[in-house]
Amino acid sequence: MKSILYTLFLTLILTVCVSCDNEVENIPPDNNASELVIRTGLNQMSNLLKSGPVSDFPEGSQLGLFITKGNLGDHYSTSNFRNILSTLTAGIWKQTPSVNLYAHNATIYAYYPYYSGNTNGAEIPVQSGLTDYMYGTHTVGQAAINKDNRTVNLTMNHALALVQFNIYKANYPWDGRLDLVRIDNAPDKNIVYYSGKLNIQTGEIADLSGADRSIQINSSPLLIIPDDKSTDENSYIKLLLIPTAQTSSRGEVLITFNIDGKEFSWEVPAGTEWKQGTKYTYDVLLNGNELRIGDVKIADWTDGKGGNAFLE
Repeated sequence: MKSILYTLFLTLILTVCVSCDNEVENIPPDNNASELVIRTGLNQMSNLLKSGPVSDFPEGSQLGLFITKGNLGDHYSTSNFRNILSTLTAGIWKQTPSVNLYAHNATIYAYYPYYSGNTNGAEIPVQSGLTDYMYGTHTVGQAAINKDNRTVNLTMNHALALVQFNIYKANYPWDGRLDLVRIDNAPDKNIVYYSGKLNIQTGEIADLSGADRSIQINSSPLLIIPDDKSTDENSYIKLLLIPTAQTSSRGEVLITFNIDGKEFSWEVPAGTEWKQGTKYTYDVLLNGNELRIGDVKIADWTDGKGGNAFLE
């Protein structure tokens, strides 16, 4: 008899502890649960790089999920349903911890790449540079998600703008060693920002800061500039930027190339704007002692407006 009472006592204590940790009192007790299944698709992309724009999620990729009743902050069942880790394992997105769905509908918001310190989906830290931040929710036409329909298709969108350079040379007598590409605001200008906070429900980026910081990619070398213009976007030099306002005059933003130890700077034209989820391709010709940037090609990644530059 004592053994039975002791067992019942331990069971009661365990049940109470689990309830405290998982706030299960908020989960409807009369619903049979079913586990959430994630499928992902990406809006039009360029090819996958080790760093830079993502076109497909490789094995081991990690998303962060916020499971809501419809809006961020309105948790599906408990606050434990925020910033769920979802890892692509053997071609299947697996949630840690697993997410159970009930009779009431769920809306899932996702972001990439996952960061364990995120607790607010309206303020995901993002930075200009080499990381392709993404956000997304249900694909258009997706049926309601609940215990009877547990598979959600997510469409992921680029949060930043992609600026890329297809650089080549002609009549240039030196090696053409490119060591750095840098984007800066002109003194006292605030067009390009280094950091901000992303709302993964709306896609808006706020709390912009770091207008005094350079956005750059550098290595020794980044590449040896070829004689012919490349047709392979994998070879382009890429930078991802927090979306910008439109420049009102030439030279508010400067793009600098360090070639063979010499800096060539180009003043970005008036009317330049780098939009979210848009790709801007610049053809850059190093011709003799000057560098020229031609007409910009814009595409939605969607592609955006690029151009030609002249570096003197």
